[in-house]
Amino acid sequence: TVMGLGTRIQPIKWFRASLGVVSGGNTGTDVPLGISFFPFNNKSFSWELGLAVSDVTTYFKEDKPTVSVALGLLRFSFGSFEK
Repeated sequence: TVMGLGTRIQPIKWFRASLGVVSGGNTGTDVPLGISFFPFNNKSFSWELGLAVSDVTTYFKEDKPTVSVALGLLRFSFGSFEK
């Protein structure tokens, strides 16, 4: 069984950060971290540039490092959840 818990905050309109903890199974404990920037963020459209790592602690430990980076350059959004 693998369990996870995370949160996402957007303190200002053009910046969002996410942080979580994933543990269980044979994988140990990982701390994923992501940041996103929104150069344009309107009700009609938005652009998002993001960077995420699956385990930020791997950059600070010497045993069994797992380096993984995701870079987002393009995202499409159709519609809105607002009424």
